[in-house]
Amino acid sequence: MFKKLAFLLSLLFQFMHSSHAQTDFESYPFYGGTDLGLTYTTASSRFRIWSPPADKAELLLYKTGESAYPYRIVPLTKDSNGTWFTEINENLKGVFYTFKVYINHQWSHEVTDPYAKICGINGKKALVDDIRNTDPKEWNNDKSPAFSNSNLPTDAI
Repeated sequence: MFKKLAFLLSLLFQFMHSSHAQTDFESYPFYGGTDLGLTYTTASSRFRIWSPPADKAELLLYKTGESAYPYRIVPLTKDSNGTWFTEINENLKGVFYTFKVYINHQWSHEVTDPYAKICGINGKKALVDDIRNTDPKEWNNDKSPAFSNSNLPTDAI
């Protein structure tokens, strides 16, 4: 009985300390920047994604939101703290884009920029543009209605 218990305990100990243990999240790369996603100006577009396990990353550019094939594929460069980055020095206003990453010897499906502020139909592709261009006329003069005497943001819920 003692030998069986010792054997089971040794197996349990090996299992707990094996190479299959969970990732140590304390040592996982953290990116504290504020520039994830697209940073757009008429002079350039900067793209940054966070994917620490990736070995490669690509930006796929499309002429329309319905285009099936990209007109240009741009490799991203591995940058700080698990991020991937590229800058394109031209005005990409109106261009749609997605990303792909290469992890464990295979390319992922294309994904929309998780930080996108503007997306195409059904959110399948993100759009390069200045978010302020989407504001309706007189947007800056718009006022929220008062929901109660205290007019708290939670009154709308």
